[in-house]
This record gives sequence, C-alpha cells and structure tokens, in this order.
Amino acid sequence: MDNPIIHIGYPRTATTWFQKVFYPKLKNIYFIDRNTLSDHLIFKDALRFNPFETKKYFIEQSLGKRIFICEELLLGGLDIGYGSGEFILQTANKVKSVIGDAEIVVFIRNQHDVLESAYSQYIKSGGTYSVEKYLGLGERFNRRFQNYHLFNPILFDYTNIINLYVNLYGKENVYVFLYEDFCSNPNHFIDNYCLKFNIPKSESFDVEKRKNIRLTSTSVFVLRFLNHFTQRNTPFKNYFTKCPSLYPYLILLSNRVDKLKFAQRKPFRFKDDIHVWIEDYYKDKNRLLAEYLDIKKLKEYKYPL
Repeated sequence: MDNPIIHIGYPRTATTWFQKVFYPKLKNIYFIDRNTLSDHLIFKDALRFNPFETKKYFIEQSLGKRIFICEELLLGGLDIGYGSGEFILQTANKVKSVIGDAEIVVFIRNQHDVLESAYSQYIKSGGTYSVEKYLGLGERFNRRFQNYHLFNPILFDYTNIINLYVNLYGKENVYVFLYEDFCSNPNHFIDNYCLKFNIPKSESFDVEKRKNIRLTSTSVFVLRFLNHFTQRNTPFKNYFTKCPSLYPYLILLSNRVDKLKFAQRKPFRFKDDIHVWIEDYYKDKNRLLAEYLDIKKLKEYKYPL
C-alpha cells in the first residue's frame, strides 16, 4: 500500500484549493479534514496528546484507505503565530509520532509575492499593523515575550522547514514543488502530480476556483483603518472597540470602494525598499534550495538569489 501523503503547505500556495477541491474528491482515500486534524493533533493539549490513541483513531477512521493530510496550520498558518519556530517543531514531531512513514509535500512561492499575499490576508483577517511592523522591520514591543507569537519572515526561509521534515522522514520522502509551476499550467501539473504519487484521478478539477484575489492598494488602506473598530480573529493588531459583527460589512465596503472610479484597482504591492529588503534577506537562503530544486527555475520565477 502507498504511504500516506502529508501536504504541509505553505500558506498562500493554493493549499485551500487542495484542501477543499482536490483531495476531498479523490476516491478510495481517507482525507483528514481541518477540524479532525486540529482536534486530535494540531491543537490537542500537549500534556494530553497521546500519539498511540491518535494513530489508532486515524487508522480506524481510514477503514484501510490511504491517508491524506493537507494543512498549512502544520506550519502555524498566518493567523495563529510563529512562536519562534517552537510550534512548527512540536507539530512536526507530533505528526511523526502518529504517522511514522509518509511522503511529505511542500509547495513554495517567490518571497516577493508570498509576503505581499500574506500581508493582504493579514489585513483581510482584521489586521492593523503597517507592512514594516507586520514583517518585524518596524518597532513592535520592548519585551521579547510580547513578540513571540507575532509573524516572523524566517517562516519563509524554506530550507528550515524542508530540512526539518527531511530529518524526520528522509530526503527521499520529501518533495518540493513550485507554486509558480502549478499556476503556469495547473491541469498539466495536476496530471503529473497524480502520476508521481500514484493518485487515481477519476475526474477533472475546476482549478480556477483556487483564485483568492489579493486586496487592492485602496482596500488595504481602507480596511487597515476600519479594522481598528473590530477585534476580529487576529490578535496582532490595535483596536478601539470589540465589534466582531462589523467585520463582514467592512469587507463589503472595501469591495465597493474598489469599484469606485478613483480607486487604484491594481493588486496591493510593497514599496520598492521592502522588495530590496526581501531580496537581501532571502537570497543566500534560497541558494540552499539548489539541493532540492533547479536553480534555473528559481531564477525564471524571480526568487531572490
């Protein structure tokens, strides 16, 4: 029987599409949904987590079918915090203790694009920090523990995560894919993906549903201001009032604003100095990816190198 597939993300690399459209429609597999995975593994109290009971539960639920997991929360996601890597390390070891043999799937994306997308999602989630403060370039808190769970750009130093899972599962069982390859020809990519992992593909998939449209510059400006008036999900923000019911109306308003004649309809982009910082911060780290990927491809997709 083929080994389980553990697709760990990254966030903002079409993981939601794989979770909601692709994996659940595959036949003769047991896809562990987010709620089940969260309750029994990711957010299970560390003092009560029992890998033997969890493994037994998943095996019983799978009814002998191949297990599939696809969850970016294994990497902490973008809303629950990075925890200086502790959360990611602990979760990876939890996964290994439950599923000892598996094939690990990692999707990565050009850091220029993925950080812009991450910040856009942060604002959608109710955030109020500036780009500099969100990325940790501006002033945050004087006490270190207050910064502990804030977003950290080292999350997108891909070699750290890849090597963590290589150490747990072996290099031969860790597969790294480029989000850009998926976007350039999604149907061809999915055909090859299914072939590589011996996945029976019995139907076509609407790949267009994966599109999560990034906020425009106008929307970011408007939402960032209005988010001060509702607490929402993300704890990484400043707010004047706690009015969660207001949030849907803020999203609606931002969509309306985008349609106004004066609105800047282009997707939100960082300023040039931020991109200079991204280039400098990740270029040495990305060169280490040559062990797993073709550097020519990374250059083609304008990864910092």
